[in-house]
Amino acid sequence: MPKKKPNFCLPRFLVAASGSGIGKTSLTLGLLQALTNRGLGVAAFKAGPDYIDPLFHQAVLGIPSRNLDLFLSPPAAVKTALARGCEGQDIAVIEGVMGFYDGIGGGEAASTYQLARLTRTPVVLLLDARGSCLSLAATLQGFRDFRPDNGIAGVVLNRASPRQEEKLPPILWRETGITVFGALPDLPEARLESRHLGLVTPAEVPERQEKMQLLASLVTKHLDLVDFLAVAAGADDLVVPKEPSYPVLPSRPRLGVALDAAFAFYYQDNLDLLRHFGAELVFFSPLADPTLPPDLAGLYFGGGYPELHARELAENVSLREEIRSRVKEGMPVLAECGGFLYLQTGLGDPEGQVHPMLGVLPGVSQPGDKPGLFGYLSLTAKKDNLLCRKGGVLRGHSFHYWQTSHPGSDWRFTRADGSQTGEAGWATPSLFASFTHIHFASNPTAAQRLVAAAAAWRT
Repeated sequence: MPKKKPNFCLPRFLVAASGSGIGKTSLTLGLLQALTNRGLGVAAFKAGPDYIDPLFHQAVLGIPSRNLDLFLSPPAAVKTALARGCEGQDIAVIEGVMGFYDGIGGGEAASTYQLARLTRTPVVLLLDARGSCLSLAATLQGFRDFRPDNGIAGVVLNRASPRQEEKLPPILWRETGITVFGALPDLPEARLESRHLGLVTPAEVPERQEKMQLLASLVTKHLDLVDFLAVAAGADDLVVPKEPSYPVLPSRPRLGVALDAAFAFYYQDNLDLLRHFGAELVFFSPLADPTLPPDLAGLYFGGGYPELHARELAENVSLREEIRSRVKEGMPVLAECGGFLYLQTGLGDPEGQVHPMLGVLPGVSQPGDKPGLFGYLSLTAKKDNLLCRKGGVLRGHSFHYWQTSHPGSDWRFTRADGSQTGEAGWATPSLFASFTHIHFASNPTAAQRLVAAAAAWRT
């Protein structure tokens, strides 16, 4: 039988690290900006479920960055998302998540390591050099030998002193045989600020473009882009499954998608899948728009930071009243995390003052002192609803500090590691509302049902 020919061969590499907080995002952004400055077309991706890192990728490149997640998406969907995001580009950069081998439940499932193996992508490993010398060789040797098929092609040292930058590369090469591409200094003015859900969003970074260029200058001064281009060129060819052919609704219902400083967390592949099924996506701002765009047939409220803009959301009374009216009329609504907070009766700001929201669901949300239900979840529908029939399963990710008095009980949830089960979320024939961010690749029929419901409501 003839061997199937590979159909994806774009140069690419993956930025991994020994753990969280080592500087993956800063290195990735510096590389994206430096490669763009060089005149290359660059595609960016983020391992895992994070929303904010892809927003920074997009701010540098001007094109969407996609999540590649082996819990939220089956392997075939991850491969097709990679290939789709690389169309028309010269090189791809994937930013890893957590430590290289860290996966679900203390294992390697859905880890950066597994993603690198699946996508046959060579790895550049980032290590923190602070306070170390020869011990870094032991660390690097451990990463090299822990899994022989790790694909580590080179190392970058971060937060290195000038002496470490000079002395460590030959030592690590001598002890491990792995090339050190260079060492980056600790530069406080290049750091990105964080808050309760991670980094601040790109729109909140003063002089963002100047900071991205500063990161790029660090990369080009202390590292050699030729090394990264050589690693990328060595990526193996990858066989990508043919993307499924989805039935498209000819009526093309208009789906309003909330997008502003309060609502900005969306998986790009979710938006693409809604378009594949025939939806026309129309973006609007619950903060600034006094009315909804015309002729909408459904609404999608993603996550974000509505708690930081609760007063402004409450003051937009005309839009709140219009949305409340449409929802009560049965307009289909998908609301995830921040969107779920917006649908409730009230939302507390960081100072604890409660502001009125849409009021289509009961409950008041207030800041908590620790994250709520956190991590990967599988949701099983307890009854027929907007996205699933009874027993249907959606996969998603939950990460929130605000807690609600009425979390709902229409879905059975199970943590990916099996450590916790329970009930949460709301489901009706026209509504999904939950703290969980869902990914349609786990159940494409859910996207199809949402678009079909919007088309039916419009008529």
